[in-house]
Amino acid sequence: MNNRTILKSPSVCLSWLFIAALGLLGSTSLVAQVLKLHYGLKTDQVGSSTVIDESGNGYNATLLNGAKIADFNGTRVIDLGSANGYVNIGAQFGSVIASLHNFSFVAKIFVPSATDISGDGNFVWSFANSTNIATDANGCLFYSLKTGRFAISPDNWTSEQTLNTANQLPKAVWKTIIYTQNEGLAKILIDGVLVKSGNITISPSQLGATPYNYLGRSCYTADAYLKDAKIADFRVYDGALSFEQIEQLSGVTSVYSAASVLAKYYFSSLKDSSGKYTGSLNNGAVLDSYSGLSVLSLGGANGYFNFGAGFGAIVSQLDSFSISSNLYVPNSADIAGSGNFVWTFANSTDMTNTANGNLFFTAGRSRYAISKTHYAGEYNVLSDNELPKGRWINLTYTQRKGVGKIFINGSIVAQAAVPIIPKELGATAYNFIGRSCYNGDNYLKSAMVDNFIVYRGALHESDILKQCKSLIPLNNVLDSLLLIEIAKTLVIPNANEIGSHIELVSEMGTGVTVSWQSVNANVISSDGLITRPPKGSAAVQVELTATLHLNNVSINKKITVTILPAYSDAESIQYDIANLTLVGDTDNLKTAIHLPTITPEGSMVVWQSDSPEYLSNEGLVVQLSPAGMGKKQVTLTATLINGTQSATKSFTVWVAEDEGFSAYLFAYFTGNDAAGEQIRFAVSNNGIDYTPLNNGQRIMSSDTISLKKGVRDPHILRGNDGKTFYMVATDMKSSEGWSSNRGIVMLKSTDLVNWKHATVNFPTKWPSKWGTVIRVWAPQTIYDPVAGRYLVYFSLRTSDATCPYDKIYYCYANDNFTDLLGEPKFLFDRGSATIDGDIVYSENERLYYLFFKNESMGGISQVTSKTLTEAAGQNPGSQWSSPSANLQQTTKAVEGAGVFKLINKNEWVLMYDCYVDGHYQFCTSTDLKNFKFAQDNYNINARHGTTIPITEAEANRLVAKWPATALSGRPLGARNTSILPNGCTIDHTNKTISLICKYGINVSNFNPMLYAAPGTVISPNGNTNFSNGGRNYTFTINNTTLSYMVTVKTSPNPLLDTVNLELLIGWNLVSLSVNPTQASVKQVFPNATKVKTTDVFFDSSVADFLNSLRTVEGGKAYLVYNSKNETVGISGLRITPKALHLNSGWNLYGSNSSQKASLENIFGDELINVKTIKNFSGFWNNSNAINSINSINPGNGYYILK
Repeated sequence: MNNRTILKSPSVCLSWLFIAALGLLGSTSLVAQVLKLHYGLKTDQVGSSTVIDESGNGYNATLLNGAKIADFNGTRVIDLGSANGYVNIGAQFGSVIASLHNFSFVAKIFVPSATDISGDGNFVWSFANSTNIATDANGCLFYSLKTGRFAISPDNWTSEQTLNTANQLPKAVWKTIIYTQNEGLAKILIDGVLVKSGNITISPSQLGATPYNYLGRSCYTADAYLKDAKIADFRVYDGALSFEQIEQLSGVTSVYSAASVLAKYYFSSLKDSSGKYTGSLNNGAVLDSYSGLSVLSLGGANGYFNFGAGFGAIVSQLDSFSISSNLYVPNSADIAGSGNFVWTFANSTDMTNTANGNLFFTAGRSRYAISKTHYAGEYNVLSDNELPKGRWINLTYTQRKGVGKIFINGSIVAQAAVPIIPKELGATAYNFIGRSCYNGDNYLKSAMVDNFIVYRGALHESDILKQCKSLIPLNNVLDSLLLIEIAKTLVIPNANEIGSHIELVSEMGTGVTVSWQSVNANVISSDGLITRPPKGSAAVQVELTATLHLNNVSINKKITVTILPAYSDAESIQYDIANLTLVGDTDNLKTAIHLPTITPEGSMVVWQSDSPEYLSNEGLVVQLSPAGMGKKQVTLTATLINGTQSATKSFTVWVAEDEGFSAYLFAYFTGNDAAGEQIRFAVSNNGIDYTPLNNGQRIMSSDTISLKKGVRDPHILRGNDGKTFYMVATDMKSSEGWSSNRGIVMLKSTDLVNWKHATVNFPTKWPSKWGTVIRVWAPQTIYDPVAGRYLVYFSLRTSDATCPYDKIYYCYANDNFTDLLGEPKFLFDRGSATIDGDIVYSENERLYYLFFKNESMGGISQVTSKTLTEAAGQNPGSQWSSPSANLQQTTKAVEGAGVFKLINKNEWVLMYDCYVDGHYQFCTSTDLKNFKFAQDNYNINARHGTTIPITEAEANRLVAKWPATALSGRPLGARNTSILPNGCTIDHTNKTISLICKYGINVSNFNPMLYAAPGTVISPNGNTNFSNGGRNYTFTINNTTLSYMVTVKTSPNPLLDTVNLELLIGWNLVSLSVNPTQASVKQVFPNATKVKTTDVFFDSSVADFLNSLRTVEGGKAYLVYNSKNETVGISGLRITPKALHLNSGWNLYGSNSSQKASLENIFGDELINVKTIKNFSGFWNNSNAINSINSINPGNGYYILK
């Protein structure tokens, strides 16, 4: 195929060669693109139903439903017509979509004034894996004219990443729409003007080869077609277009005169390069040597550079101008708060009061501002994102003919009209780097600056890219320093006594990769495979060289390892006994603990539990210690056997106490009107799917409990005594405005159904200090063991300087929980509006986690602390760590984080209110730091609320007080962990429940722990004798009783094993180390919509008889498209590992062992014939020095190329 680049003129082509050479600059640098598709209509015939691809790649399209080639006012166009016409580009173009990482779409389009584009759909382009994405949820990208929105998703709308201009395209006029994406930086430009930029991390290549590729048609079945629109040009490029190219394609003619330097600072001295202007260093700022390069270092103590008053003479002559500098902001810097000015030129340092003119650039929102007065008169250009941290960047602002533009690393990120020019401010006397012109603002701490230049005239993009060349040595120094620090942490555990294969790290985070070289590959290879010297020989020392790579920089570190000789049986036993340990929560075990069966010296390990009714010989928790009985002590004895030798070693494990809870209670409100601003309750079995009590009506009246007759944001807490409950809520009626509430509501109960209430009005209680309070938002409560009291915390804001933006404060509650003691004290502040705080305590870490929303940055972050309040003598708020990155797993607007622990699990739920989109989202984590999406909940009309676990008696009491017709007594399952996965079968027609338990379980005294909707009374309750047959169980709720016959059997096979398989939303490549006892596809993968292997296929949307894949076998690899994130338990007979056989070409291979094995052990001599191994999480190639796959792991599947 003839792949042609966009530009024809030799001069511009040379510039692109130059840009390609700048590939070392960083993630936003541009390289030359190839035109992959072009419908230019130069040779298309009027009336034709085919569109010719002028790129030379042969992707001709078909016009359908009345769409046709036509002449429109002298322009050859694709006329989509009024009958749902569209352009079918064809399935073959999907291979191009699968290849796109950085890319551009261009469409020249005319929408008639009569065309309605306000409805869902109205897609200009759509590339998708289905025409029914809502149901199939298998990936798409599109551009909709409804609000000028680009979207891409790996499934459907629930996981979209979007760039939304929030404006319909103007009608009755030709418009050129250009969308570009380069290393995650996305832009929408209309007629050459940037209207929206942002971050999109999904690329088209992640969708695969899309078969449904259209112009004018949506990938959602119910959506509107783009009717009567005319398309005069459509293009797809495999790279991001430059601004010059965008202007050229948009028909924009820009004549730029060469910019001239007015002042340039290299920071080798305090003077500019001409020697005319001399600056000064203040508050610890220094001119530093950065590995031989000169930079300005602002330091961490409010340092700044003062250009001096004389520099104002330059400002007073700026009309068309540019300001450019190289800037480094460390990752640790918090630039979210007020201030953080990169540079400022002003007529005062107290701009709030003097209001006499300033211009500046702030790092927190990447914002340029200029005003003849102060903030009230500002004109802004902003991308509304923090400046990139952790790398040297080039930051350039240009302004010409009333249009301001922000460039980062040569790429435009924001553009807006700015009618004020700097010379209108006069000769500014206060000219700084790193300091604001507003008293009280934050300084730009710990940043470094290089090559600060002010120009007369606006730089063009190609000029800025030339400036960016100076970033290369700066970032090389940065990378070298980082590699040196990371190399210090690189160690090989037990390097002085290695007796088995070792895993040599290939990655060390932050983009650092590691390759290895051995001086004696006969003893230890560069992959960590060892050949031990014979028994009786001396140990051998070998030097390994680790080469650490980061971008363009590499450093070496040498590590000497000692390879032990082969041991005798007795020596092996002695070594293994000394080194055998248990890894896991041995002090409070809730689910399972890994028991090694093979040691590094090859000893076989057999385990014996002294309490198998609690902890099995395989390390599985059979039952928890009963509630109220404390933890159960279990002794695990390991017997090690090596040849003729054996020995034993015992370990103590404590099985956790059952927490005694059976369900979850959710307290929430529903909306911004009088009916919605009421407290409601809902219950759940799993903490995610909730049923409202009282049929969704309030459980108490806001009229009776609050001053404002409305409440929001209820937080519920189980007290430290386990039997008292506390609620607090925002006392507010939103119809009076978002700054209308003055206090909180406090409630207390001993039974969850009867509540005593009180209110606290801040201006009344503290008139001198807090008389100007306008917000007391989202109060919450936590017990402080140091103070021995309940700490109530909330976000405060006043109408004056006392608390000018939302900060989190706290008070202690009185003994009756009817009032607050003392005055509000400061707890935490991110630096700008900080709301919706939620504190939980991790007992394992002995650490408090504070989750919060930062209004200016958006999203939910966390900080941690060992104590709730500051240590004696320390500043308030100093106890908290630096804020984390955003934790929410969506790009949608969120607020109201609520965090709680799942019952009897070491797993946490983070839930939050997607308040714009009207649903809740739930995420899970095992460490409170790394969260993964679990589920969206659209079934409950909930706003900001909180959840606690409740007992069976509490659930019964709640349901009796506030019944709900949606709660049913139909049994839902059994919670006893002795029941095999898929071992519970409920037949609602015949009213039977069949349970299959693990081998050896005593069914004569067995509690199946059946459950239905919370509040259901189940009888009998407790242990029951099933040895003589079935028993009748009743399920009663809402005065209705259902009866089911329950039978319990045990597995007859002691070799039956259980494996847990983690499945993520989307495609998974997996395998099983057991042959499932219940082997149908639906039984093994209950939430899969598609499953396929080499030659057979399963699709849940078609009739069963049409599916060629019916059952799942152990040892085979399967591609599974799952509809949710989950861990599925699968029971079956352990498979016998089979000999490996590979065909030429690609093979789909599944691990057929329950143990991880090296590639050499799996493939043996065949490994030399293997070219490539890959799956969704790694890659191996026999010609690569660095590979991320070094072993075959149980549960994983692999593509193997022979």
